[in-house]
Amino acid sequence: MLTPFEYAVLLTIIANCIVLALEEHLPNDDKTPLAQKLDQTEQYFLAIFCVESLVKILALGFVLHKGSYLRNVWNIMDFIVVVTG
Repeated sequence: MLTPFEYAVLLTIIANCIVLALEEHLPNDDKTPLAQKLDQTEQYFLAIFCVESLVKILALGFVLHKGSYLRNVWNIMDFIVVVTG
């Protein structure tokens, strides 16, 4: 069973996927008004994902003990995505 925290993270991921799907790539880097508004949401999604990673790191520990954040393959992928974001 998922916790409310996990539901919130999953809803954020789904919302981010929808925003990415609505992206339009026009010639000469032209952007529609919708695309310009959607570009502004990127910083909010990144902030939410950074907070999610920090909360998990604080709760689980970073890497030193069994069950820590970077001992889970999904969290490693999540960490790489957040750091490169």
